[in-house]
Amino acid sequence: MSDRVSVRINNPHGFVLLKELEAVGVISIEELSNQPQKVFNGKRFRGNIPLEDKDKFRQHIENIRNEWERDKIPKPVQCV
Repeated sequence: MSDRVSVRINNPHGFVLLKELEAVGVISIEELSNQPQKVFNGKRFRGNIPLEDKDKFRQHIENIRNEWERDKIPKPVQCV
């Protein structure tokens, strides 16, 4: 059985217990870096565009979408 779990140690004695379990072969400990993982948080970007520019931005997006549709190359027609 090789299930993996993540454990947050809340008490300094917890790590000692884990080391003892590793010593008797019950578990194996993989050391992880202390660097926090970067997680995308959409709330961080919410509200960064001024409300006055909202309509201009939406119109710009609409224009870009229209350009994309306009510039699509049509599929070639097969002659029979």
